[in-house]
Amino acid sequence: MIEYDRVHNVMKSVRATFSLDAETAAAIQRLAVVWRISKSAVVRKAVEELDARRDLLTEKERLRLLGTLDRWLATDVTRPRSEALVEIEEIREARRAAGRHQL
Repeated sequence: MIEYDRVHNVMKSVRATFSLDAETAAAIQRLAVVWRISKSAVVRKAVEELDARRDLLTEKERLRLLGTLDRWLATDVTRPRSEALVEIEEIREARRAAGRHQL
């Protein structure tokens, strides 16, 4: 739960220590200078944006799923359309009947 300072109407800070590689630390510093905000604000903004996208696919996952779809679309049909339509109708009938149980 996020705690707020009721007097100043701001979030209470939590002090945390992280070890970062030099490249990441330099990137945070560059962003702080360009955006004219503190390094802590840079980290907060980055985490907020990543958290907002947490349910989206990564590029690697998106490409993996597209590859799966491409392979599926390239497969040959293994049975006649008429058989598939019969099976679809059987499934529909079973679903319609599922809600009609007699006591």
